Amino acid sequence: MTYGHSYATNLYRAGIDLKTAQYLLGHSTTQMTANIYTHMEKEDAAASVIQLERYLSGGSQEGSQARDDFSKSSQKVVSGGK
Repeated sequence: MTYGHSYATNLYRAGIDLKTAQYLLGHSTTQMTANIYTHMEKEDAAASVIQLERYLSGGSQEGSQARDDFSKSSQKVVSGGK
Protein backbone atom coordinates (compact mmCIF):
# COMPACT_ATOMS: atom_id res chain seq x y z
CA MET A 1 0.00 0.00 0.00
CA THR A 2 1.38 3.43 -0.93
CA TYR A 3 1.34 6.51 1.28
CA GLY A 4 -1.61 7.88 -0.70
CA HIS A 5 -3.59 4.70 -0.17
CA SER A 6 -2.70 4.62 3.53
CA TYR A 7 -3.61 8.29 3.96
CA ALA A 8 -6.97 7.83 2.21
CA THR A 9 -7.73 4.70 4.21
CA ASN A 10 -6.90 6.48 7.46
CA LEU A 11 -9.11 9.42 6.47
CA TYR A 12 -11.94 6.97 5.78
CA ARG A 13 -11.50 5.14 9.08
CA ALA A 14 -11.35 8.43 10.96
CA GLY A 15 -14.79 9.27 9.58
CA ILE A 16 -13.65 12.06 7.25
CA ASP A 17 -16.32 12.58 4.61
CA LEU A 18 -15.50 11.70 1.01
CA LYS A 19 -15.61 15.29 -0.29
CA THR A 20 -13.07 16.43 2.31
CA ALA A 21 -10.86 13.42 1.58
CA GLN A 22 -11.04 14.26 -2.14
CA TYR A 23 -9.83 17.79 -1.41
CA LEU A 24 -7.05 16.65 0.93
CA LEU A 25 -5.83 14.04 -1.56
CA GLY A 26 -6.03 16.44 -4.52
CA HIS A 27 -8.34 14.24 -6.60
CA SER A 28 -10.51 15.72 -9.33
CA THR A 29 -13.61 13.73 -8.33
CA THR A 30 -14.95 11.99 -5.24
CA GLN A 31 -15.46 8.91 -7.38
CA MET A 32 -11.72 8.73 -8.01
CA THR A 33 -11.13 8.90 -4.26
CA ALA A 34 -13.72 6.24 -3.50
CA ASN A 35 -12.89 3.84 -6.32
CA ILE A 36 -9.12 3.94 -6.29
CA TYR A 37 -7.86 4.87 -2.85
CA THR A 38 -10.32 3.85 -0.16
CA HIS A 39 -9.63 0.25 0.80
CA MET A 40 -11.65 -1.73 3.27
CA GLU A 41 -9.91 -4.59 4.98
CA LYS A 42 -11.52 -7.73 6.35
CA GLU A 43 -11.96 -6.16 9.78
CA ASP A 44 -13.92 -3.27 8.29
CA ALA A 45 -16.21 -5.66 6.43
CA ALA A 46 -16.71 -7.77 9.55
CA ALA A 47 -17.52 -4.66 11.59
CA SER A 48 -20.11 -3.68 8.97
CA VAL A 49 -21.76 -7.09 9.20
CA ILE A 50 -21.91 -6.82 12.99
CA GLN A 51 -23.37 -3.32 12.74
CA LEU A 52 -26.03 -4.54 10.30
CA GLU A 53 -26.86 -7.50 12.54
CA ARG A 54 -27.30 -5.15 15.52
CA TYR A 55 -29.58 -2.91 13.47
CA LEU A 56 -31.70 -5.78 12.22
CA SER A 57 -31.98 -7.29 15.69
CA GLY A 58 -33.31 -4.13 17.26
CA GLY A 59 -30.19 -2.05 17.55
CA SER A 60 -28.48 -3.46 20.60
CA GLN A 61 -25.74 -5.91 21.34
CA GLU A 62 -27.72 -7.05 24.37
CA GLY A 63 -30.39 -8.35 21.99
CA SER A 64 -27.87 -10.62 20.33
CA GLN A 65 -26.60 -11.83 23.69
CA ALA A 66 -30.15 -12.50 24.91
CA ARG A 67 -30.87 -14.51 21.74
CA ASP A 68 -27.69 -16.55 22.28
CA ASP A 69 -28.59 -17.17 25.92
CA PHE A 70 -32.14 -18.18 24.96
CA SER A 71 -30.81 -20.52 22.30
CA LYS A 72 -28.47 -22.21 24.78
CA SER A 73 -31.31 -22.55 27.32
CA SER A 74 -33.59 -24.04 24.66
CA GLN A 75 -30.94 -26.56 23.70
CA LYS A 76 -30.66 -27.68 27.33
CA VAL A 77 -34.41 -28.21 27.57
CA VAL A 78 -34.51 -30.19 24.33
CA SER A 79 -31.50 -32.32 25.29
CA GLY A 80 -32.76 -32.99 28.81
CA GLY A 81 -30.54 -30.43 30.57
CA LYS A 82 -27.17 -31.79 29.44
